[in-house]
Amino acid sequence: PTKKEMLNQAYQAIAGGANGIVFFALQSIFSVEENGDKSPEELWTELKEISLELDSHISTFLAEPGPESVGGEEDVVVRTWAEEGVVRILLVNATRKELHGEVTLRDGRKVGYQLGPLEWTWK
Repeated sequence: PTKKEMLNQAYQAIAGGANGIVFFALQSIFSVEENGDKSPEELWTELKEISLELDSHISTFLAEPGPESVGGEEDVVVRTWAEEGVVRILLVNATRKELHGEVTLRDGRKVGYQLGPLEWTWK
């Protein structure tokens, strides 16, 4: 997978309820058959960059859950956190098509989004 695909998969997992991410098949980065033109060093660099991006949101990931999503597009994965009185919302497009619309949170709030293929956004 590309770096964007791997990061999207990680965000999908987190938005879907995961509380941790483990990259487990690291030995496969040395397999030319599985990685095409990328060198092991390039793949390792991408994994480190993904980990750093996820780490930049660690305080949010460790915060209390926010209001649940109760309506919206089924191809958009949503998770919320309540961090210091502010609701943080992660929306992840799990498809290869452009999506736009809105999700409704249990507290009645409506959150609009426009996401390109495999994109994610924070609100």
